[in-house]
Amino acid sequence: MAVEDTILIKIGKSYREGMSAEDLYNATSISWKISREKLQSGDYKFYCAIYNNKIKEVYEFIGYEKDERPEKEGRYILKGKIAEMQIRNILLDLDVSSLHKGLGNPIKYENMEKLLKIARTEIGPTEVYTLPETEENSEFFIESILINLAKKNTEIKTISTQKSNWITRVDEKGIYVETESSREKYQNGEKESPWDYITFAFIMQGWEEFIKVRTATQSDFIKTKGRSSFLMAFFSQLPFVGVTTKETKVAITLKEYTTDQLPEGNIELTISFLDEIIKDNIDPRKINSIFKEEKIIRLKSRARQGLKL
Repeated sequence: MAVEDTILIKIGKSYREGMSAEDLYNATSISWKISREKLQSGDYKFYCAIYNNKIKEVYEFIGYEKDERPEKEGRYILKGKIAEMQIRNILLDLDVSSLHKGLGNPIKYENMEKLLKIARTEIGPTEVYTLPETEENSEFFIESILINLAKKNTEIKTISTQKSNWITRVDEKGIYVETESSREKYQNGEKESPWDYITFAFIMQGWEEFIKVRTATQSDFIKTKGRSSFLMAFFSQLPFVGVTTKETKVAITLKEYTTDQLPEGNIELTISFLDEIIKDNIDPRKINSIFKEEKIIRLKSRARQGLKL
């Protein structure tokens, strides 16, 4: 799952229009009830000043110190510096009301890549800041793609037996899957519902088992063996996953490319375009007719080349 590497801080009445950069920094940094264990984890990379549900400043997290004032027991002072201009230009005034709700705790922990993805929907793909490519960021992109894949496909047929798995509903944590067997058991009173709930955490666990071996049969899905047939069929819907055999057994495999076939665009651009293909049913062969601006066409073409579509 994506690491919560960003702290959103509602500064409330401490904010004033026209306040100095120093005053805004102090209002955002001093001082908050935050778990010391979380601060020591090394996960935090940014923290943001929030006022009226909008980001007013972005700081790179450098460290923290205990607030020694007697009346501030259990509180910590954050240490930071103003983030790079590129990321500030994207996030300043971004509305985060969908993430930081309510009037309770002013602190909310979020993932920076998630914030950037929200910004992407508002300002378009050409201006998006790219975080350094890390395992956490790649995992976030893959999970987003799998979520959109689930939303796009209402029926997944198992590879060997072609048995149908109907995705009847998708929520923020997982998917509802029905089969002929589950429906029959429900009708016979053997199940309380006709569906089984599969969490995205479970699906991502299956994905990790798959990419660990790169070519996987059912027996390679150890922790997710109860749903291996469905997971194999589900993953095979991705354009970079193929169906093959391994030791005479049906398997799925990550498609491999030679060095000169690797993506020309950066990983975010490439995976973002794949996300669009799955979510919006875009035909990558019709880029020139779908998009009008030359700059956008050029970016999409590079991403398409990266995907080899």
